[in-house]
Amino acid sequence: MIRKRPVWANGLSARREASCALIHTGFVYYLFFDSLRNLSARIISALIFVDPAVAILLDTVFTGFRPTVLQLAGIVLIFAGIPSTVTDTSIVYSP
Repeated sequence: MIRKRPVWANGLSARREASCALIHTGFVYYLFFDSLRNLSARIISALIFVDPAVAILLDTVFTGFRPTVLQLAGIVLIFAGIPSTVTDTSIVYSP
């Protein structure tokens, strides 16, 4: 029985995928950290919490990955909590 190598095990495609991932990840991190000084703490916290949820959602769209029920519940909770982090709920202290 001959075992076929998976497509990702091909040396050329693996190098392409690795370089693409490194370039895109580096570029996105550059954009994110470069913009930190221009954004408020609320927006930054919302972006940090949304990042894993968006990664899982994009994974389902592009690779056919099916998240578990626990992952789906986490995504729903993350998006449900975003409005509370972005809205102004500051408490004014007056002695």
